[in-house]
Amino acid sequence: MANVAVEFSYGYKSVSVQIPEESLIKIIEVGDACAASNPDAEVRRALLKPIGTDRLSEIVRGKNTVLIMVPDRTRKFPLDFVIPPVIDEILAGGIKEENIKFLIGSGTHRAMTEEEMEHHFGSVLYERFKNRIYNHEWWDENQLVHVGTTPNGTPIDINRHVLETDVKIAVGAVKPHRDAGWSGGAKMIQPGVSGFRTTGYTHWLAAQYPVSEILGHNNNVVRREMEQIAEQVGLDFIVNCVLDRQYRLSKAFAGHFIDAHRACCEAASPYFTLEIEEKADIFIVGASSGQTNMWGNATGPNWSELIMKEGGTVVLFARCEDGICDEHPDIIKYGYRPLDEVKGMVERGEITDLTAAGHLCHGAEKWAKGIRTILVSEGINREEAAKLGMEYADSPQEAVDMALARHGKNARIYAFPSFYFTEFVVKLKN
Repeated sequence: MANVAVEFSYGYKSVSVQIPEESLIKIIEVGDACAASNPDAEVRRALLKPIGTDRLSEIVRGKNTVLIMVPDRTRKFPLDFVIPPVIDEILAGGIKEENIKFLIGSGTHRAMTEEEMEHHFGSVLYERFKNRIYNHEWWDENQLVHVGTTPNGTPIDINRHVLETDVKIAVGAVKPHRDAGWSGGAKMIQPGVSGFRTTGYTHWLAAQYPVSEILGHNNNVVRREMEQIAEQVGLDFIVNCVLDRQYRLSKAFAGHFIDAHRACCEAASPYFTLEIEEKADIFIVGASSGQTNMWGNATGPNWSELIMKEGGTVVLFARCEDGICDEHPDIIKYGYRPLDEVKGMVERGEITDLTAAGHLCHGAEKWAKGIRTILVSEGINREEAAKLGMEYADSPQEAVDMALARHGKNARIYAFPSFYFTEFVVKLKN
């Protein structure tokens, strides 16, 4: 049987493995959204005709300060193209440039270094605003303000920069997301710039529902809670974008944090919908350069179970130069476990980090169908992988060969190189 070489993302480098050609069903890629020929003009077009709000220049008129919330290093985004038109629109409304600041919506990820910020913003934009770019210090209670609770009882703790600013703007990309249905919109407020406690509530809420009821659905219980939080905090304007496979701007949408977000999701949907005719025995997947620990990789994509047969095997190439996840030590302490087991630990007070609790459940969700994971990693050793509940291989090809030995010569395989970090809405034909 002839083999085919397939290249996978492995952090900031790539690895290649040999896969039996007759076994390979498909190499999964993001749909080929056409990059805008003039990204600056595309953003200005969206700003000129916002959806559900006045123009941003009118919203800021008569105000004094503006905060622009942006994604962190784990979410590649062309800030150097999107932000300048937004700044021009703000200045046109009478705001002084020195009264514009940025907050990195990192959720509970680690803080970005100055070097990472410069790379993320681009050198020109970074030099222009570097004294007014702030990490979201979610771990520091002195940086948070409690502003009440939602009707469902979620406590709302928000970064003080948000509440100290007159106009609040969120910028980011839209793609499917396991916890929120889709990224973008209100998600920049929660979890982006929320406190540890608030984020725990929504992540634990998401864990109570299967991936099929959340991923790709906007009218889900978690998204509604996030939007309730954004409403109570006061999110004034968003700029959400569809990106192509190289993270270049394709389409931009601006305006109300629900209306513009929904329009962007509709435009993005064709590129992130995966139609399949059969399920696989083996799913081989890489890890993008932005996912530097197990938080972004877990036991393989959350949507794995949607394209795999029961008893299948995920082969995960995750370099994990930042290790498992220093921000959530319960991950290595307890390892990935099923929902019922984690729920009992939460009820007994053994686990108080609800964000980690939700992550543990997501990682083990596919295991309920007998799906196992073989890990290849430079940042996580064999002993740590075992504590997490995964098998381990010393090389990418060894991991593939282990999976093939398990499932036999007639094994069916999907491959997702993961150079673009995303999840997919999966539709099974027939």
